[in-house]
Amino acid sequence: MERRLAGRGARDATGRGLALLHPRPGLGYLAFHVGRGTDHRDYFGGVERVLREHEGRPHWGKLHSRTAADLAPAYPHWDDFARVRDRVDPDRVFGNDYLDRVLG
Repeated sequence: MERRLAGRGARDATGRGLALLHPRPGLGYLAFHVGRGTDHRDYFGGVERVLREHEGRPHWGKLHSRTAADLAPAYPHWDDFARVRDRVDPDRVFGNDYLDRVLG
């Protein structure tokens, strides 16, 4: 089945991207969505393959298949975020299986 990739551009409201794990600090970004109840795996898998070829990175909190080991080199402030997370949640009270995979 042929699928077309569609996305919409966005820019964060401040234009500064101050969050340590912001998808594209100070720049615009694309968001890709599927309808509720739609199996997203094939679609997002295709998006990920295309974006990886162009050094794209997913929003860490959205659906994707990447892991912490894979994401860390893609985010310039990953280590800063990890230090803050270790300081404010050393026991991982706010952790879950998803965050273990994505944030380590």
